[in-house]
Amino acid sequence: MGVPKSPSPAALFLAVLFAPTVSEEEVRAVVQKEFGDILLASTIFPFHHSAYYADEMGENLQKVFLLLSRLIDPGALIDWKLQAQDVEARYTQNGRRVINFDPGYLEASKLVLATTKNYDHRIYLGRGIYGDVQLRYRLQQFHSNDWTYPDYKQPEHIAFFEQARQKYFALLKTEFGSSEILTSDPTVTVKFDYKAAGVDREKGEGVKKEIGALARRTFNENVLTEIGLFGGFFRFAKETFREPVLVASVDGIGTKIKLACQLQQYRGLGADIVHHCLNDIMVGGAQPLFFLDYLAFGRLNATVVLNLMEGMSAACQDAGCALIGGETAEMPDIYHPGEFDLAGTIVGVVEKEKILDGRRLARGDVLVGIASNGLHTNGYSLTRRIIAGRHLKLEHFQRELDATLGEALLQPHRSYQKPIQLATALSAVHGISHITGGGIAGNTNRLLRDGLQLRVDWQAWEWPPLFRLLQKYGRVEDEEMRHVFNLGIGLIFVIAPAAVDELRRRLQEIGEPSWVMGEIV
Repeated sequence: MGVPKSPSPAALFLAVLFAPTVSEEEVRAVVQKEFGDILLASTIFPFHHSAYYADEMGENLQKVFLLLSRLIDPGALIDWKLQAQDVEARYTQNGRRVINFDPGYLEASKLVLATTKNYDHRIYLGRGIYGDVQLRYRLQQFHSNDWTYPDYKQPEHIAFFEQARQKYFALLKTEFGSSEILTSDPTVTVKFDYKAAGVDREKGEGVKKEIGALARRTFNENVLTEIGLFGGFFRFAKETFREPVLVASVDGIGTKIKLACQLQQYRGLGADIVHHCLNDIMVGGAQPLFFLDYLAFGRLNATVVLNLMEGMSAACQDAGCALIGGETAEMPDIYHPGEFDLAGTIVGVVEKEKILDGRRLARGDVLVGIASNGLHTNGYSLTRRIIAGRHLKLEHFQRELDATLGEALLQPHRSYQKPIQLATALSAVHGISHITGGGIAGNTNRLLRDGLQLRVDWQAWEWPPLFRLLQKYGRVEDEEMRHVFNLGIGLIFVIAPAAVDELRRRLQEIGEPSWVMGEIV
């Protein structure tokens, strides 16, 4: 692994956790053999182990911090972590690792340990590797966080990190022949520009041209302008309506994005945001007109942007919805490197007399549900906690899912355009519920006027295996599962009893299974 010069170099160190069966001398020998003769002696510290480490490696664990006498580009930490994982795999006993290597880096503003744990405070470094910010150095001292490991808070450990910090500045001086780099002295003359501040205008302009080509695929005769003006111009063909009403919705896809970043699979997120917004206006009776997106990055990644836009473009084409504009923002320090946020806005139209807002619901109306194809875009915060707490591997094949866990969780939110169009041809459909955050009851209750209640038959359908798996590993109560997840039902039609059989027959004709799953009382 090379040591490229960088405008923001860092001092590398190695934190090594080892089981009681391994001596400190053995650890140093392994490090020298596997990582090279670049160690400086440092004091060994006792480790206040957690239940996780105790279960994996036994009790009475020890830890040593080894400062490596070189500077690295922080991006090179990825290679060190990957190598460390390979080394760990070779040093096992009875299938359990006995040495745990966490390479990390120290810079002026923070101390970062490389990890693959699924924490909210991590910094994405690339290739599935994350930096775990354990301590921050500011105001002349190290500050811990709520998530800082207990041993890193001990005075002797802080003393080691201060020694490492001093060594870091000594390395800077040796490497660059000056101590001015990363200096805190405001009198030093430094030239700044937008790119150095983290915003690459040239890259942004290049990406916008490719976005324009993808958006153009969705255009129809009502789109009057190309992408790039201050606003998108769309001709509203009011002559085709008697009393048109515009319907708008804006939404995001939440922390599903973090799983996609972890697996570096982004295209499905484009379909997620379009389909979520599309379904939200169609359950009110509307047909889509146009869509706008919002993308925000810490540092613009052209490949990720185009993957997302390809997914959005294809979903808009399928829906007959024009993608007429959007915003792609680069905001260093707001988002961690490698992470981003995505939101969408959709506008549609419905004849006033055909609005579905629940006002026609009556006692005795029947709930007919149709299937989801996964979590859609809700419940991922709880899901990620379950994955982290049970140390589940996203890349592991799950027999009951017939897929890896990651593949099942990143299944794109499905579009309900065809079944909604088919069902709304029946005047007996009095309301439609899109099952998103809040679950089946939480979303369907939004349709009810005063005096009406929902009665759900929770035994009417089988939960798909993915929800059973999450409940098992997370030990989640049934009631909590019902509040958080769709449980395999992504859309519910509320329909007059006399028309239930006809609706189900029509759904069956297009290959859409359905379940009678409750009523309005």
